[in-house]
Amino acid sequence: MTNALKKIPAYTFLLCPTLIFFLYVHNYPNIFLENTLRSLLLSTSISFLFFTATYFIFKKNQHKAGFITLLIMVPVFSYGLIYELLESLFYKGLWPFSNIHRYLLLFLILIYTFLYFWVSRAKRSYRSITLPLNFFVLFIMFINGANLSYRIITKPVSVIKDQDFVSIKNNINDTFPDIYYIILDGYANDQTLKKFYNYPHNSLTLFLKQNGFYVATESRANYLVTSESLGSSLNHMYIDSVSKENPTKSSLIYKNEVSRYLKEHGYKIVHINSGYSVTRQNYYADETIYLKSLSEFERTLLRYTIFRLDDLLGYTQYNILKEQLSTIYELIKIKGPKFVFIHIVSPHPPYVCDADGNFKKSPPLINDWWEPKNDYVQQSKFVNRNIQNFITEVLLSSKIKPIILVQSDHGPWMKSHSLTGVYNARSLILNSYLVPDSWRNKLYNTITPVNSFPFIFNNLFKDSIPLLKDIPMDSIGMKRYRQTQEMIND
Repeated sequence: MTNALKKIPAYTFLLCPTLIFFLYVHNYPNIFLENTLRSLLLSTSISFLFFTATYFIFKKNQHKAGFITLLIMVPVFSYGLIYELLESLFYKGLWPFSNIHRYLLLFLILIYTFLYFWVSRAKRSYRSITLPLNFFVLFIMFINGANLSYRIITKPVSVIKDQDFVSIKNNINDTFPDIYYIILDGYANDQTLKKFYNYPHNSLTLFLKQNGFYVATESRANYLVTSESLGSSLNHMYIDSVSKENPTKSSLIYKNEVSRYLKEHGYKIVHINSGYSVTRQNYYADETIYLKSLSEFERTLLRYTIFRLDDLLGYTQYNILKEQLSTIYELIKIKGPKFVFIHIVSPHPPYVCDADGNFKKSPPLINDWWEPKNDYVQQSKFVNRNIQNFITEVLLSSKIKPIILVQSDHGPWMKSHSLTGVYNARSLILNSYLVPDSWRNKLYNTITPVNSFPFIFNNLFKDSIPLLKDIPMDSIGMKRYRQTQEMIND
């Protein structure tokens, strides 16, 4: 074993899998092992290509080729980390240049040029470093394995256990309506669009009203981040205390009460993958539509590598958005009655398209702050048109008038000196309902997402689920809520 580790520079091929395994371990149980397979295959292939090239360049010296490949791969797979460090220094005023990619690429070119001449002139064979580097990489893999074992024991993956399988109580028929729950991530309330974005006539809300939707114009998010907001609305409860059986906020989404309840009442549960881990799946789903685009784990990994340069382009996010908006039409064809959950991660940044859906570059130093506002409006208009077309197709294809909820999980973050403005923009949301006419007079203008499904279930199934008080409940939201109330009262 030791002789083999002396002769073969295995660290060359184990470095990238070790880094991927490290990321997987530290994101367990929110990432599935199968999410790492494409990354492992691609990174190992890249390592092999670099090794093969350097092996022939340096006269078939495998030890020198392995070492050179290591020197090449470390900057390539740590580029994004270095970028984020420089970006944080820039925001703190400790790095003077905003065009970080330009200077970082120039630095890498100089480093690689120096390494080439240095190693090519070196007389040593680098045989002596093969064994310690092999042992070092194997040791890191062992530590990761031990860490994973500990996490598996202490943080078991939430799955549907035998006793959790849902027994259908009501054998409903095709006279029940399909239910569509559409989340537009970071979509602003009309008040916000008019006051802060110079967009007074939002085409989406006009379309919704014209098609019989009730739009709750004073509705607020119960939580100000996606995982908590959807965890709350999909379980119609406040999640300030989470039980041991559901130890994470994401598990409240994967294994949510709304899906369980509807499945129990005979509904087919249909889920479309969003491309983001927070809504990647539904444990109760009868059918799941997967995207072919990169998963969130793969995008996170790429952010730490030289592929972070995609920040200058935004192709990855653009492809995900376009694919999801074209794929949602497949959901209409599935026989009902069905519950369809759709999470569109837009107009949330990055801003990758104009109002017509044409691709445009996404400047990361600006998009992280939901700016510029005009880019937010342009991407919102693109989302508007696609959601309007989708809803129109749903209405035309449905024999029974469907129930459709179109909501935002929260509003946008804004740069503002006004705490009231920042809070209102983030907490005021789009919240609209297409329901039978006889229900409309029971809706009210300040209804929040935590009460959306109790309202529907009480009317559709004649249930008696109590409605909760409509207020934001997270600690930051509550603090801003009280401060806002004090400002209003003053």
